[in-house]
Parts: sequence; C-alpha cells; structure tokens
Amino acid sequence: MRRVVIPFLFFAVLSGCTEILRKPTFNLNAVENPDAEVEYVVTGYDMTPDLVTRANDSPFIRYVNLGGSNAASVKRVAENALFHGAKLPSNSRPVYVIGVGDSLGIQRSGYGLISNGIQTRQSSRNTYVVNENGAVDLLEGPSVLVKGLTIAQAEAAVASALKTESRAENHKFAEAEFPVARPPVYRLGVGDVILVSRLIERTNGDGALEPVVHTNQSVVGSNGVVSILQLGEIEAGGLTLPEVRDLVLQEAIRNAGGIDTVVEIQTFASQSALITGDLGTKIVPITDRPLSYDRLIAELEPSFEGGRDYRVVLERNGETYQMNARDIVLERSIKKYHVFDGDRISIQELLPPSQVTLSVLDFSARKLTYLRITDVVSGNVQPGRTIPFDLRGMDLRQVLVNQGINLSRNEDLLVRVNRRGRTYMLSAQSVILENSGRRYWLEPDDHIVVEDIPYVGDQALLLGEIGAPRQFSINQFRRTTLSQALFGGKAFDAENADFRHVYVLRGKDLKYEAYHFDITEILNLSLAETFELRPGDIVFVRTRPLTRYTRALSLALKFFGTLETAVQKAS
Repeated sequence: MRRVVIPFLFFAVLSGCTEILRKPTFNLNAVENPDAEVEYVVTGYDMTPDLVTRANDSPFIRYVNLGGSNAASVKRVAENALFHGAKLPSNSRPVYVIGVGDSLGIQRSGYGLISNGIQTRQSSRNTYVVNENGAVDLLEGPSVLVKGLTIAQAEAAVASALKTESRAENHKFAEAEFPVARPPVYRLGVGDVILVSRLIERTNGDGALEPVVHTNQSVVGSNGVVSILQLGEIEAGGLTLPEVRDLVLQEAIRNAGGIDTVVEIQTFASQSALITGDLGTKIVPITDRPLSYDRLIAELEPSFEGGRDYRVVLERNGETYQMNARDIVLERSIKKYHVFDGDRISIQELLPPSQVTLSVLDFSARKLTYLRITDVVSGNVQPGRTIPFDLRGMDLRQVLVNQGINLSRNEDLLVRVNRRGRTYMLSAQSVILENSGRRYWLEPDDHIVVEDIPYVGDQALLLGEIGAPRQFSINQFRRTTLSQALFGGKAFDAENADFRHVYVLRGKDLKYEAYHFDITEILNLSLAETFELRPGDIVFVRTRPLTRYTRALSLALKFFGTLETAVQKAS
C-alpha cells in the first residue's frame, strides 16, 4: 500500500483581511487516483456585530441517525426530517361504534296494565355482551346485530326488535277526521223540564192589589206537550226555547192578561251523548250551550305524559270516525268538533311503546396499543399497554400525558402512530407543549410507539493549536459561544496559539463560510462572547509563525544530531 498526499484546497476571500488561509495537507492511505484534489470553497469574513447577529440567526439544526439495522447504512439527517412525512390528521372527535366484547346495558320503560286493570309505569334493566357474531341475544328472544353501530343506532335497532303485540300496536288505526259543522240548535224534547215564571197581581188582606211572581214547572211529555197552570197545554216538542217563549207569552196575554213572563229550560233531559272507554262511562247531556269535543275530552282529565295518547271513536248517524285525543285536544283545538245528540264516543288509551335506553358498561372492543421504547440502541422496551376507548374519545396529547410523558424544552421524543398500515411520525414536544388548540383524535386499533430520538451529539470540532483535534459539546438551549469553547478549558496552547487568527468554519456540501476573529482586539473578544456555535462548526486556531519556525529548526537539529551520532558509530 502506497502512502500518498491528497491536498485539500481552501479558496478564501477574506474581506478586509490580508491573510489567506493556508492550504493544510493530510497524509491518507489511498490506492486509487493519487493525484485527486478535493476543492472546498471557503468565503471568509472579518467579524462585525452585524455579522454576529446574522450568524446567530442561522437555525440550530440537531442531527439524528436513521437506519443502521442489520447491514443497512446509517443516514445522518436533520431532526426535522423525522417529521416531514405524512401528517397525522387533526380530525374531529370520532363517534364510538360498538364491537365484539362490549358490555351493554339495556333499559326498558313504559306503561303496562296490572291485574286490576290499573296502568303503571314499568321498568327493567339487563346486561348483555356483544357475542362473536356482533349481536346481543335479548332475554325476550330476538337477537339484534349491533356491531359497527353507534350508540343511537344500536338503541334504535334494539327498540325495533323489542316491539311486541302491545295495546299500543293493536290500536294503530287510520284516522277519519270528525265532521266539522255548525253547533246544533237545541230543540226541546221528551223529559225536558221548563220553568215558567209570571208576574201577576193579587189582592192582599187589606183588599189592595200587589204584584206576585208565580212559578210553574212543566215536563215535556211523550207527545211533546207541556201543561202550564192557568195557561193550559202548549206543544213544545221540537221547538227552540225562543219559540216556546213566544207561545207561552201569547197564551199568558190571552188568558190572564199578563205580559211579564219568563220561560227557561230547567232540566235538559231529552238529548245526550254516550261516552265509554278507559276514561269512564257517562252520559253527557246536550244543552242549549254548544259543547265541543276538545272541551269534553279535557274535562275527562286524560294524561298525555310520556307520549301517552287515546283513540277516540265517534259513531254518528251510522258513520264512524276516529282520531287521536292528542290531536283533538292539543293539535287541532282551533277546529271545533261539536257534540250532537245521539253521538256515541269510545275512548281507549293507547299505551306508548316501551322506551329503550342503551349504554356501554364496559368498552372492550375498541382499543389502542401503546409502547414505550426507552433505549433505541439496546431496544429496551417497557411492557406494552392496551388502552380502551370510551364515549369521550381520546386524543394523542391526553394519551401521552396519561402515560407519564413529561417533557421540558430541552428534550423531545419521537411518537409514531401506526394507523391502517400507515405510519405518522410526530414530535412529542410539538404535541404536548405546542399547538395547544390542535387535537389529534385517535381511532380504534391505532398503535402508538414512543421512543427516544437517536441524536448525534450536538458538538463542534476544535482544530489547530490545541494538541490533538477534539470535539466540544454545545447546547441548543444554553447556546454555547465561541469564547466558552476557547476559554472553557485548556482548548489551546496560549504560548503558541496565534490569537489574531481564530476561525469558525460553518457550512456543508464543500461550501463553507469562515468567520475570522482577531481576539487580540477587545472588540473582537466581545464578539466572540456573543457568537453562538452550531452543530458541525469547526473552530480553527492558527499557530504563531515563530512557533512554526522554532518547531522546524528543532526537528532539523534533532535530525542532524541523529545523523552525527550514526556517523560516529560507523567510524
């Protein structure tokens, strides 16, 4: 193997600086292309306060190692490259869907009739586990498929399956609206009692005339005739009250000369409507005051709580009509359905269907898994955890905090979310500490892996009059400065270092900027105290020219001294 010298050329343009960076040489072992030269373009600057400000504005890029598994090479990339992939959607809170293994509580409530015919509210509650077929086998018999349904959808499915042949189902009917007509005019009939009051004059004990009110009751007979004392018989059947008043007045004038006569119906007995059913049985008399069905039913005090209702069936003149009591009393009360003589009304309560309430008692079907890798080098893994979902849902920040992930500004972790075969990579610091208004809602079967970020040490390199080249650790948050790197320890030989030529090289891809500091000047020394180092910076301290001459002379003297000794031994 040959030893060759490969020169590395530095082309420097130092504004305001007469010194050109000398071309260093390195002895390398090489077998190919011994004459190759690698050219580095270096642009130099004498430092000013403005240049320090500009340099300090450059990003502090931390680097990480990717790959390296098995025979794969390690790639060194900037930290933010970890999170440049597909973005985890910042979605809305997911709606929980039921799955196999979930435990459901199903409560039924409604009205039923006990043995004495009195209705009462009844309730029952049972617990069911969704079987492997995705269904629940209800105690009442039917099996209901609930897998993949939301709580509301499953509740509706169970309610539909639990409908039985109840009174509420048996009494469904097609509505036939009651006739809307003018209120009936009352006409006297058999059994009605009229009261006739007349003002007449009688002679008192002193022989003087005085007015006296004479009252007479009379019942309409089967022939429609009423008999009124001193007036005789009057045919009142089929007549309205005003018509009867006219007849009575005419007879009073003709027979007795009285004109002050009042006629009233005392008892309404000839006309009525019959009510039967769940609100009782009674005969409702028809009077000269029109009666509507909304008022009639309201006086029976029905209950419309909990969706309860009644079917009202009207039979009139051989025709049948039927409506819901709720419609008559509450919805269509603006329409007047009047009660007529001979109406037959049947009121039957419609018990509402059972009300079903479904809840999830144990969330066993929908889960996500969580894994914490505490050492990416050794692969040390904490025991994985299974986290069940609930109706509130879970967002990524909540899960990380609940699992004890506490961060400071000085550290970060890599969060991988595996979802449906796709991996999303996020910064734990960004999720927990930043973007507080953004929520990453997780989905069932998500797999979360949290691991340390494989950082390459944040370091700068010290070269020159420092002895062997060495690395110097720098900190992103404390922001290590050039003066700390130079004076924080014995970074260089104070006797041999050329304080006028301290350089910081910063760049990549064969292009660098060289920041020149002459720290023998007090201004430049203060600039060095504020100049922040970045990962990958190269700090180069030149050797004083006299020191270089002295070292060369020393080597020469040692060489000649060795040669003289050898000659003497040979002679």
